[in-house]
Amino acid sequence: MKKWMVAWGALAFLLAGCTQPPEQEKIVVISAASSLIDVTEQLKEQFSATYPDWELVFTYNSSSKLATQIRQGAEVDLFLSADLQVLEDLRHEDFIQHDIIPFAQNRLVVGSSNKSYKGENVHELLKEYQGQMVAGEPKSVPLGHYTKQWFKEAGLLESYTDRFIYAKDARQVLYLESGNAELGVLYYSDAVRSEKLHWFTILPPLHEDIGYYAAILEESDNSEEAQAFIDFLLSEGSQQLLQEYGFLSISEELTE
Repeated sequence: MKKWMVAWGALAFLLAGCTQPPEQEKIVVISAASSLIDVTEQLKEQFSATYPDWELVFTYNSSSKLATQIRQGAEVDLFLSADLQVLEDLRHEDFIQHDIIPFAQNRLVVGSSNKSYKGENVHELLKEYQGQMVAGEPKSVPLGHYTKQWFKEAGLLESYTDRFIYAKDARQVLYLESGNAELGVLYYSDAVRSEKLHWFTILPPLHEDIGYYAAILEESDNSEEAQAFIDFLLSEGSQQLLQEYGFLSISEELTE
């Protein structure tokens, strides 16, 4: 009887061990600028192949709106911003850790869904154009800030102030594809992958870099995993993928 009880106890112990729940999957929550949607979905697949037990959950919006969500208590591990100042402000407010890491760059283009536009001199084109211009909202969308800055540096801002149609984020500028406005300013990474834009030309670079930056949130419970994704972003393979999606590596010079 004692032998039977010992055997049964051993079996029960083994069965209990077999029915233990598997180790919980690690979830890393990432807030990312809307202009990163396409490429980060690809990066997510590649990252998951290396870290199958880690799930990346992305939230997309304009960088300033994502920052507002963080200030309001959104639980985020990593912030991929298209605006350095947004991250600097959050760091000053102790929402993010000290390091802010650049991982990509972008360029501005003027584009149109109208097939009649060709390779005209962009300054002359914008001086003569009298229609509306689709652009990001300058106070809340980095693309809008960069657009406003470019028009100011080109001496064209005053003549366009009342003709901008503002979009709530960089991706919404592809509203231009509908043909409701003939011209718009968007990122090269969006223009190059659009199937409905029939023409675009790269604008001369700004004095201000159009960069993308990563920062880990101060309250993150997954800072090591977030850092692993930053290291992955900076790897040769990820930098190559970013270039395939129209971004520039952090080491490339912006030229006209």
